[in-house]
Amino acid sequence: MPRHAHQDPNILRLNRLGIDTYREPVIYMTADCPVCRSEGWTAEARIQLSYNGRSIIATLNVVTGSLLTPEEVDLSEIGWQMLGARDGDLVSLEHPPPLESLSHIRAKVFGHRLSDSAIKSVVSDIVDGRYSAIELAAFVTAFAGGRLDLDELVALTRAMTSTGERLYWGHAPIVDKHCVGGLPGNRTTMIIVPIVAAYGLTMPKTSSRAITSPAGTADTMETVAPVTLDVSAIRRVVEREGACIVWGGAVQLSPADDVIISVERPLDLDSHEQMVASILSKKLAPDRRTWCSTCRSVRRRRYGPSRQRTRSSACFAPWERPLGCKSASREPMAANRWAAASGRRSKRGTCCPFCAESRRRQQICATARSRLPAK
Repeated sequence: MPRHAHQDPNILRLNRLGIDTYREPVIYMTADCPVCRSEGWTAEARIQLSYNGRSIIATLNVVTGSLLTPEEVDLSEIGWQMLGARDGDLVSLEHPPPLESLSHIRAKVFGHRLSDSAIKSVVSDIVDGRYSAIELAAFVTAFAGGRLDLDELVALTRAMTSTGERLYWGHAPIVDKHCVGGLPGNRTTMIIVPIVAAYGLTMPKTSSRAITSPAGTADTMETVAPVTLDVSAIRRVVEREGACIVWGGAVQLSPADDVIISVERPLDLDSHEQMVASILSKKLAPDRRTWCSTCRSVRRRRYGPSRQRTRSSACFAPWERPLGCKSASREPMAANRWAAASGRRSKRGTCCPFCAESRRRQQICATARSRLPAK
């Protein structure tokens, strides 16, 4: 008869064999292990391990042969990392508590709408590593195929953002670009980011690895430069260059998204709802801010005596009279109101502090370009 989790746990010794299972913690025990027999554990059972105040939940794989003794257990490499244990340490094993958030997954499978708290509990358990690969596959399937309404999508995005790290740069604007991806040979990021940085704007670009395409932006960038950078390394690169292209999964900006992607890839499934939540959760993490209409306006330029072309871009040059900028169009009072409130004198092309910052950075770039040696 299996003992319950509130009773004294079983103690076994760790023996590291060096098995990589990517993001899923796996525990390895022998078929004749007395703990397995007493607890009634079989292959694919979920086991909670505790060591030095830390706990993880791992999936059981049964080992035959002489790799382990009945008094030893092994963990996959991600399990060693999460538990923080070393080879030869003693760990306690017990049945994990019931995973209550799974009831929300079952409710979604049957078409019920989920509350914000329900979605947050699901995402929290995913980040904590309490979901097995099978349970993650159920989550991905239940949340795909148009099953999320707008409120649920917003709740999912917020939950994914709240569980990750945040990056603050101390100034604005912080700009970004995004394309859906999934198209072989589509490498706009590697072209646009250097151009934007050359204009003096800050662009800490995080990209993903491949999900359903042959190679993601991070995979392609890795052929020319390292992309697995921690937060301190990203800060050094951005402070020196003004921009970066890194793999978002290395900095835990949206850890739930990284786990979900690891399941979506073998399923070859990338739903629109989860794609939107994935994009926005990682865009919100690096403290990217929205600035005035100048900086997201549509500019119109003349090419030839009567030909006009309209294009959308960031506001690199406020003095080019972009359409929609109130300080440079038919509504100059917007700039005057901001100037009066801030005690500053209104200038053409400066309708908010973000435009002023953009203009200041352009002047710095123009000075730098003027000092370059002539060709």
